[in-house]
Amino acid sequence: MQRLLTTTALLASLAATPALSRPMTPEDVARIEQVAGVAVSPDGSRIAYTTFSRPDVTQGEKNAGGSQQLKLAWGADQARIFLPEDMNVSAIGFTPDGRTITFLYKAEDEKRAVWGIPVDGGAQRKLAEVDGADVRAYEVSKDGSRIYLLAGPAEDEQRSKESKAGFDAVIYEEEHRLNRLFVADLGAGPGQEIDADPTGIDLPGYVSGFEIAPGGRLAIVESAPTPLVDDSYTSKRAHVIDLTDGTVLRVVETPGKLGDIEISPDGKQLSMIAAVDMNDPAETTLHLVDLASGAYRALNAGAPEAAVDAEWLADGRLAAVIHKGAQSALRIYNPDGSVAEEHDGGTLILTKIEGVLIEPVGGAPAGGAPTILDVHGGPEAHESNGWVTGYSSPGQVAAGQGYAVFLPNYRGSTGYGTAFSKQHTGNYTDPEFTDLVDAKRALVTEGIADPDRVGVTGGSYGGYATAWSSTRWSEEFAAGVMFVGISNQVSKFGTGDIPYEMYNLHSGKWPWDDWMAMLEVSPIFHVDKASTPLLILHGEEDTRVDRAQSLELYRAMKIRKPDVPVRLVFYPGEGHGNAKAAARYDYNLRMMRWFDTYLKTGNRDAPVPPSRPELPDAVTGSGDKD
Repeated sequence: MQRLLTTTALLASLAATPALSRPMTPEDVARIEQVAGVAVSPDGSRIAYTTFSRPDVTQGEKNAGGSQQLKLAWGADQARIFLPEDMNVSAIGFTPDGRTITFLYKAEDEKRAVWGIPVDGGAQRKLAEVDGADVRAYEVSKDGSRIYLLAGPAEDEQRSKESKAGFDAVIYEEEHRLNRLFVADLGAGPGQEIDADPTGIDLPGYVSGFEIAPGGRLAIVESAPTPLVDDSYTSKRAHVIDLTDGTVLRVVETPGKLGDIEISPDGKQLSMIAAVDMNDPAETTLHLVDLASGAYRALNAGAPEAAVDAEWLADGRLAAVIHKGAQSALRIYNPDGSVAEEHDGGTLILTKIEGVLIEPVGGAPAGGAPTILDVHGGPEAHESNGWVTGYSSPGQVAAGQGYAVFLPNYRGSTGYGTAFSKQHTGNYTDPEFTDLVDAKRALVTEGIADPDRVGVTGGSYGGYATAWSSTRWSEEFAAGVMFVGISNQVSKFGTGDIPYEMYNLHSGKWPWDDWMAMLEVSPIFHVDKASTPLLILHGEEDTRVDRAQSLELYRAMKIRKPDVPVRLVFYPGEGHGNAKAAARYDYNLRMMRWFDTYLKTGNRDAPVPPSRPELPDAVTGSGDKD
């Protein structure tokens, strides 16, 4: 059922749960396959695409990360797998003549290289490589004669020898290793040798992406001073490079975060999605850049929306995907920046806060359903009215088990304009987390949520929201599942890898400017109020939010509130989010079991569930017979 929920506290766009023969399960989530990359042939007759999936550990497949499989479509219901199933490929494209699909692939005992396969039949073959380094990105020249390769750094042989001898100390944030750009001939046909000696092109700083301009003389290079994540957020700029000698002709001096960059068909303009200033939380404003001068101007600055993607059309117009809150639109700009046309799903009237609500299968019962607030991270992000279920997002799995799930776009979210997202800067927790409490109360008023059975979950900044809701606002929330979240804003500055991003976009001050103020917006400061059963999960290798953030909160609750259920789970080898199939499945099982224990019953004093979730027989081998 789909309906509109409006109160003075929130306007919710409702996503209907599709009719199923049975409810969705964590096992279904573990088997989700999705489209990853898409490339259209120059004549429009074929579409190459990759589907991304992970091993089905629920059926005993070997645990690993995800892989992409190449497929080709040439008409309605006309598609097939186009490479052996064990070939994990990425970065697909077509050569200018449309005869070959190109892709990145790492063959056994080799580095990642550019490969190709003819669309009309024939075996795949290597097209270009860089000796001793993985190719990370590539682009074929417009005439098809050359290929540009962005490769990793060359091996430091002396450093390798030292490491093998046991001198393997890691110097934190030093010894930066930079990517390299090469150009090679692409004239090799079947049975011919590839260009074994590509020519190097000097690049400024740490290059993360590039695009070749029409004519082949200029390139637009995305570069930051170092490979540090903080620099990628605060200091990445677009450089116009002369490929003949590597000269930097000009730098487009955008002042903050930098997103999607595309070159117009005539090579005279760039489209650029970027921040409007250093304190803009996200790259959501669409700009046009004059390539000759580097001057740029914003097309949608100040509008209550977010540009998320752009692509030049062959006729010189610019197509842009614009998110307006939880909805989206396709807007076409003329070459001069004026709007030619727009296609969207209707008009929204926003009173305060918007989000996506998934109602329980069969609807909410009298008195309201157990309800989960699924809070996005960032907070420079937003929820859209589309597919919202994942290993850490309860979505349709919870709806099938009788829960309502609400995904709020609280203040500080993108999708509503820069002014809306900037309401977060310098205002940790209020107004953004106050919005969560208002959302909960509005759902109760509408009869959707049972006031005594509302929980909260989220990762990263959503994990911070969960920790805050489970301490400062503990009386409002009956269960929490916190993932890679923040518990101490003082120690977060010293243990994460984005201190300048935190200063410029989030806090607006350093901890030493006001130690007490920073501590007061930390969940550990409010543990004395905690009565919410809290499950805390974290990747052991997280560099964005150090695992100590979870340990601090866990330790404080165990000592200060020993009667409140709390559990801490670390995932070895995982970072700021789980990548491997088993860790993702394990997470989903734990999350749902925690909510079942404390939300369905409404009993905050229920015993902590067993430490290990029950796994399918195919995983444990318990169903095997001798």
